[in-house]
Formats: sequence, C-alpha cells, structure tokens
Amino acid sequence: MDRSIAIEVSRLCKTYDAHKAVDDLSFQVYAGEIFGLLGPNGAGKSTTLRTLITLLHPTSGTATVFGHDTVRDADTVRTLIGYVPQERAIDRFLTGREHLQLLGALYHLTKEEAAKRIAELLKLVELETHADRPAKTYSGGMKRKLDIACGLLPNPKVLFLDEPTLGLDVQSRLRIWEYVRMLKARGMTIVMTTNYLDEADQLCDRLAIIDGGKIKTLGSPAELKIALGGDIVSLTLKEMDRMAGLESALKNQPAIKAVRLTAKGLDIRVESPEKALPAILESANRLGCGIDFIQYNRPRLDDVFIAHTGRRIQDEVIRRSNRQASHVNAKDLRRHCALLRLALHASRFTLHVMKEYRQEIGALTMRWVLRLSREKFSMLFTLVQPMLFWLIFFGNLFQRAADSQVTQAPNYISFLAAGVVVMTVLNNGLAGGVDLLFDKENGFLERLMSTPIHRSSVILSRFIFVMSITSLQVLVILGVAFLFGVHPATGLLGVAVILLIGMMFGVGLTAISMAMAFSVKSHGDFFSVLGFLSLPMIFLSSALVPLAAMPGWMSVLAQFNPMTWAIDAVRPLILSGWSEALPHVGMVVVVMLVFDALCLYGGAKAFRRAMG
Repeated sequence: MDRSIAIEVSRLCKTYDAHKAVDDLSFQVYAGEIFGLLGPNGAGKSTTLRTLITLLHPTSGTATVFGHDTVRDADTVRTLIGYVPQERAIDRFLTGREHLQLLGALYHLTKEEAAKRIAELLKLVELETHADRPAKTYSGGMKRKLDIACGLLPNPKVLFLDEPTLGLDVQSRLRIWEYVRMLKARGMTIVMTTNYLDEADQLCDRLAIIDGGKIKTLGSPAELKIALGGDIVSLTLKEMDRMAGLESALKNQPAIKAVRLTAKGLDIRVESPEKALPAILESANRLGCGIDFIQYNRPRLDDVFIAHTGRRIQDEVIRRSNRQASHVNAKDLRRHCALLRLALHASRFTLHVMKEYRQEIGALTMRWVLRLSREKFSMLFTLVQPMLFWLIFFGNLFQRAADSQVTQAPNYISFLAAGVVVMTVLNNGLAGGVDLLFDKENGFLERLMSTPIHRSSVILSRFIFVMSITSLQVLVILGVAFLFGVHPATGLLGVAVILLIGMMFGVGLTAISMAMAFSVKSHGDFFSVLGFLSLPMIFLSSALVPLAAMPGWMSVLAQFNPMTWAIDAVRPLILSGWSEALPHVGMVVVVMLVFDALCLYGGAKAFRRAMG
C-alpha cells in the first residue's frame, strides 16, 4: 500500500562560504513515522532540520512539507510544524504557563483555544503542579518537557526534535522516549536529529546516517543492520603492541569481512562465527597475542555507522482602464463586480492580518514587561541610575566648578539636565538588543522564528518596550530636576517634544544595538563594542560641557555626533523657550530622520543575514 509523503527533500545543498554543510541530500519522510537524522556533531543534521523548518534558505535544491515549499510557502509551512530546538529555548523569567500563552498568541489562537490546549499539554508532560513557577527553578528534565509542550502547542502535523535528549540523565531520557512514542501512536509525523545510537535504534522507524553533509545510507535500523551482513566478534587483547600485526593477519582470512582497531583490541566482522573463530584463535596464537575476552554479537548501529563512515560516531566532533459610466455592458458589469468582491476580500484579509500583527506585538511586548517586573533590582536600577548618578551626584559635584557664563545656564544642574536625558536615551538604546542576543544564544529566537509570525513583530515589540522604558526614565529625570528648581521653559508641550526627540534618537540607537546582537558571536563581544561606542559618544558631545569649552579638535568631532544635535535641541526646551528652541528642533528632526534611516537599513540587513 502506498504511504503518503509528509516531507520530500530533493538535492538539498547549503553552503557557508567555501564549506558545504549539506551536500546533495535527497530523502522522503512518510506521514506518521519517526524519521531520524543520525550523525556526529557538525555532520549537517541541524542545518538540514533548520532548512526544513524555514529558518534557513537552501543554496540549491528543494524541500517540501505536505507539498508546501519551505522557501516559497514558508508561512504555510510554519503553521504545519512544531519545533523543539537543541538548546533549552526557555526564558528563565517566564513561568511554564506564560511560555505556552506567549506561543498561543504567536500561533494566533483565541484565548479559549489557547487555555484548553495549554491545560492538555501541561497534563501531558506532567507539569501541571509546576506551571506557575518561573522556569529558572525547573530541573533540566522539566525544561525539556516544557520545550516539548511548546513544540506541541500548535497541534502540528510534523514535530521536529533537534537532539531531544542531549544532556539529560538516563531517567529523563527514557521519559522523553515515552512521550515520543505516544505522539507517534497519535499519528504525528516526527523528524528528529540525534547522535545517540541507542536513541535512533529505539525510536526511529527509518533513519538516514549523515556524515560530512552527505547521506551515507538510509533505511530502518533493522534493515541497515541486516544489510551490513555477518556478525561481530570483539577481542580484548593483553598485548596492545601486537594489535596491528593481528589486524593485518586477519584481513587476509576468507571468513572475515572487515577488521577494525578499537581502544582495547579488535572488532571483527565475520560471515559466520563458527567458521571464523578457529582462524582468529589460530592467528592470535601464532603471533603470540594473549586474549583476555571474546564477545560475539549481532551487528549494531554503531557497526553500521563505522562501515559507512570509517569511524565511531562518538569519535567525531566537527566544528535559513478608463471607462464611461453610460456605456457599461454586461461583461463590464461582471468584471467590475468581480473587482469589487476582490477589493472587499482584500480589505477583510488586511484587517485579519493587522489583527494578527497586533496580537503578536502585544504578546511579545508583554514578555519583555514580565521579564523586567521579575528582575526587581534591575528595574529599580534602570529607573534610578541616570537620575541618581548623573543628575544628583555628578551635577552637585561640579555645581561650583562650572562657570555659568560658559554654560549659559542658571546653574550646572540646569545645564546638565538635557545631557542626562539624552545620555539615558543613549544607554537604553545601545543596550536595547542585548536581550535579543541572549535569545539568539539560547535558541529562544529560533523558536520564535519557527512560528507563523510576521518577522518584524519581534523587532517592533522590542522597539516599543525600549522606547516606553526610556520615556518613563526621561519623565522621572525631568521630575527630579523639577525638584531641584529646573522648570522646562516650554511647559508640558516642551516635555512632549523632548520625549519625541528622545524616541527618534532611541530608534536609531536601538537599531544599532540589534544589528550588533545579530552580528556578533557572543555577548562578550557585544559588551566590548557597546563600551567602545558609548563612552566616546558621551564625552564627544555637549552633554557635560558646552562645545565652546571644549578643545578645538573635540568641538569639531562633537558636531558630527548625533547625540550633540539631540542635546542642543533639548537644552533650549528646558532653559530658554520656544523662540530659541524651534530652529534646533527643526534641524534635529531632519538629522534624526537621516540617522534612523541609516541605522534601520543596517539593522534590517543584519537581521536578514542572521536569519539565513
């Protein structure tokens, strides 16, 4: 009986510079089976899987999921699949239930549908009693259960598991195996990568052994072992220095198919143990090789892997028309009615898409809010640090040293207020991408990208969160400055303009930060670049001293700093009034539009490059 095809891969290649991670792969996965990709680290398993879940675009070749191309029909494919990444894709500040609620919104489930599905999944993976605890309190096995529940939330037709039991203890591994078997019994198609031979043997209906980006062999575990032919005789020898000689002698024996050196002796593949054993013992005796132990077994997957790759899997670790109203005939009328129906359909579709977009952005923004609310010290520091350090301590420290004739302000705190506002925008903006970097490193970003969301919603939610926190900080700073006698000369409208300037500057800075997050290899690199950017921008600006008080070369450099333009527009809004502020505000709007456009372009390029 013909079996329906769930996944079809044809001549798939993925190249990074000169390295071929995947080289001309072709295979099919049948609906309802567990299909395994077995191979060492770096063999191309995860690259193949990430192509199938639309995170990578192939260099050449095609892949389809239930007939939908993973490149042309990527959005449709994402609605059909669930994904459990290799890394624990967990936000440690969210509870188990909140993880599932977030994904429910990203899969565009209604609240009722999501609540029902979440209750079912928490029961399935036995996390009901732990659902409202932060994930940072979970054990490794519990985190993996939550990972699987997240992958199952959309009730997918195909579930992709990338190294599902990597790093788990034996008991947790066996429990995950039970879940996988149960899902297969429910009719789900499962594609899993693994480098555990026992896992592939126990779970997979069929598997492909991949090495060096190529499929070496494909079939069921039983078929692969039978196809190997013969049995395995393993010798443990007393004299290690005589192993090579015995290996050479045995290779010429007619009943012996292959001989391989091991750490303690030899593995010998034979046609028949009864025929081969006398020849083996005779050769060992003739060469003076003492034998400690002889073991006989049927071929194992390890033997299959060795036969096709030449090494053990454990040994190898290799480093996505014009018309007249009075002359409309019947044909024209039908055509215009069809166009009207199309326009109505398009408007409904647009409203539906916008509703989904709002749902995604709302859920993702709420995630950032929840994270911050559970980092109470961080939240307090974020709000208080600019005001406490710069405005109060720094301002009062230099109060007497600052010459009011130079600063053109009643006192130094009045002069400093604009600089503190813009420095706050700078620090928040340049740090705006750090959480996305951590998401990239722990696999959470990959999980988000495997859902059927608009890619820009991840970025836009971060912009909204960073701009909201920054605006709140600016209001706190202006409020404290008010207590020190610094009253904005332009009133509440001026405060609103200050917030607008801050947001315009912050958008460009956050785009820079996100570009860094998607480009650097580690958070260490990120913070190094962050420090390199932020300090020169602060000290080569008019934040702490006016341009007139700077050395000539510093004054020239400061005028090319967008931070100076922002400060020079905010300062008269606080100190002088509208007549002096308006020219600066008009100029800074133009400068910030250019600055934001360049930064957003660079950020978008970095994002597209990072997403394959």
